[in-house]
Amino acid sequence: MVCEQALAYSKNHRIESVVLPDQMAVSASLQFLQDHGIVVEPACGVALAAVYEKVAALSAYKTVLVIVCGGVGSTADDLVELARVECDVGGLSPNQRNL
Repeated sequence: MVCEQALAYSKNHRIESVVLPDQMAVSASLQFLQDHGIVVEPACGVALAAVYEKVAALSAYKTVLVIVCGGVGSTADDLVELARVECDVGGLSPNQRNL
């Protein structure tokens, strides 16, 4: 059912794919945690990264809706560890370092 609806949307609406690096996904997940106190996994964080980074594909839109999900399988500590080790995100803000 979801696939059918997605296909229908693609016939009536412009769909543009945006690819962002893992570092941005993890960083956006941490930023969302800092902003809202909610843990989301990087798979969701990549959608947030598009908003936080103001990607060109979104510049024509006045309002953007991001539905956040996930976080059941991740903790704040997991995100910090991903940022430190796997993604080599050296630019953690002081608040993100203390999560």
